[in-house]
Amino acid sequence: MNEPDVDLVVEHAVRDALVEHAREGLTAPDGPVEVCGVLAGRRPKSDDGVPGGRTTGADVEPRSDVEPRSDVEPRSDVEPGAITPDSGDTPGGSPGRPTRVTESRRVPNVATPARTRYELDPAATVAAIDAIEAAGLDHVGFYHSHPDGPLAPSDVDRAAAQWPDRVYAIVDPRAAGDDDPAAGLGAWRWTGESFEPLSIRIADE
Repeated sequence: MNEPDVDLVVEHAVRDALVEHAREGLTAPDGPVEVCGVLAGRRPKSDDGVPGGRTTGADVEPRSDVEPRSDVEPRSDVEPGAITPDSGDTPGGSPGRPTRVTESRRVPNVATPARTRYELDPAATVAAIDAIEAAGLDHVGFYHSHPDGPLAPSDVDRAAAQWPDRVYAIVDPRAAGDDDPAAGLGAWRWTGESFEPLSIRIADE
């Protein structure tokens, strides 16, 4: 079966897990708060057969120099990627296979205030990435929620991004719908300078 002309395939079970986690953040005792975690799966291979831009968990550093998102305006130049439910084969498409997300692993958000920003717990992030790679999977990227919207990276998200060529997914739990797997989820790739929007397909395993 040919992969559709999309940048990112997210398995339906992973999409459900991300939405569930984000909704838990809405009802947290000190909430609403942003939740976050790590994404695992398969990344396209480079010419030498290694996922491009691979780094290690040891590269994770905590950020303490970013102001809360409430102090900045959401980026207006980045729109969520087009998302469609799984619809079977699509002719054509980009060369190679898209990145595929097959698992998500929760990581505590240690940011303050957690309602308007996120910071992945460094030790838990390293442990999650080590476990992903030990299982033979690729570290695809990260996810976090925006409990108050919007479904787009903020200036704070851009300032905190540290992993070039990784996927950064955002979940808006208020926009996510049980009947529409495409709602409330967006994804971008961090280039090292900016976020590039990714098109997404929600797929069964």
